[in-house]
Amino acid sequence: MAPAVFVLDVQAGAAVVGGWRDAPRPSGGSLPEIVSRVATAHESTRVLLLGDVIARPDFPELYGALVALGRPMELETTGPALRNPKVLELLASGLQLIVRVTLYSTNLACHDWVARRPGEARSILRGIRAAAEAGLALHIEVPLTRSGLSSLESTVDAVAGIGASSVGFRLLRMESVPADRAVALGARVGLLGGPLAAASAVALRRGLRLEIRGLPTCALPPNLRRFVVHEQSENTGCSACDDASCRGLSAAYGRVFGALEMYSSPRGEAEVVELTWTSDESSREVRRRLVRHLEHRASVVRITGADALAHPDAPALLREAVRSAPRVEIVGDLSPILAWSDDELHRVRRLAAATSLGGAESALALKRLGLLGVAT
Repeated sequence: MAPAVFVLDVQAGAAVVGGWRDAPRPSGGSLPEIVSRVATAHESTRVLLLGDVIARPDFPELYGALVALGRPMELETTGPALRNPKVLELLASGLQLIVRVTLYSTNLACHDWVARRPGEARSILRGIRAAAEAGLALHIEVPLTRSGLSSLESTVDAVAGIGASSVGFRLLRMESVPADRAVALGARVGLLGGPLAAASAVALRRGLRLEIRGLPTCALPPNLRRFVVHEQSENTGCSACDDASCRGLSAAYGRVFGALEMYSSPRGEAEVVELTWTSDESSREVRRRLVRHLEHRASVVRITGADALAHPDAPALLREAVRSAPRVEIVGDLSPILAWSDDELHRVRRLAAATSLGGAESALALKRLGLLGVAT
């Protein structure tokens, strides 16, 4: 298992340069304070500087002082900052330095949607390429988001081709994710096994150093556990295993996705759970209830609300369900589906079965679903 990492937030100011990040509010610190803390860190740890350190006005002086300590060092920055030739020249003068850049996906639309900043992914990739051409060691941090899982393999392959030397995967820091985006952004541990194993295989095949953070060791395939890196700030203790070194899931993650995420369903638990909502309920409450139902890992989630599809966000809610559960069935008035666009209907094509409780219009909607292969 990789050694621990000494983590220090060095950014001055609270704003995140370049879109949304799941980072806590920066605490900053003066140059003497930062240098003193790094100097007193245990010599066996690597020093990781969080925050866009290059954005500090005193960055040249701070960087020179840290280099003089001779410690293996990693610093976090935004990709666009790496396009400055003077910055690249300064960073290239340091020893044992790794530059870390966060990238949600090389699928441009996916990254820009998560970051809430159109055009950011392209700018980050240009910065990464410039840094690689300057000979810097680059670590690409890929927070595991729900929308980014499908492009995880291609993201690793792409950054390896650009010139990255290492890649890291970690869960989102859920305590820093807005409540109204938590379910949409958070990647569930119970669904990570396949995508994470496949992306890790690409990384190792391309010769990248691999790191995994924020995931319980016991949730990983045995062949990936040696790549886990623990930060000193992490709490020990996993409720799902007896390994004292396993960090477990964060309390914030548990509040969003439930305490059963790390456990198999109890013996004898029902194979079918029913989910219902009314047309006037908040979408946030419906999503929260869906997550709670998924804790039981039932084979079938059956949506039974008579007017569930009359909900203003019904296409999005049904899409959440079919993307999250092994099998989703719906029983109710299907007539609102007639007003859905072809794109909205295509997004729920994995719906397994539908039963109409309405009249002629509901029957027409049932036929429309049948054309997608939904059992009727």
